[in-house]
Amino acid sequence: MVLVICFVILAVTALSGGIILGVMGGSLLVGIISGVLSGSVFLGIAIIIENQQTTQSILIDIINLMPREQVIKVICEKCGNEYDDTLKSCPYCGYRES
Repeated sequence: MVLVICFVILAVTALSGGIILGVMGGSLLVGIISGVLSGSVFLGIAIIIENQQTTQSILIDIINLMPREQVIKVICEKCGNEYDDTLKSCPYCGYRES
């Protein structure tokens, strides 16, 4: 959110800076156009960042709502370590249960 606010501030600064430079340079129209274009770029970046943050938050919520698979642990008869029951052999000692 802080990054979005920074880019909005940059947009306002670019707009006002363009107008001021245009007035000082003798062409208010050029200043307004350059200020609006520069401000639009920064405002566009702020909107993109805000959309990405919203999308990230939604995806995290979806991931947290997904059911988690229950992993069954097996204790190796040879070395006594626990391992996943989906494995064919113990990853620690290589023992295969029959």
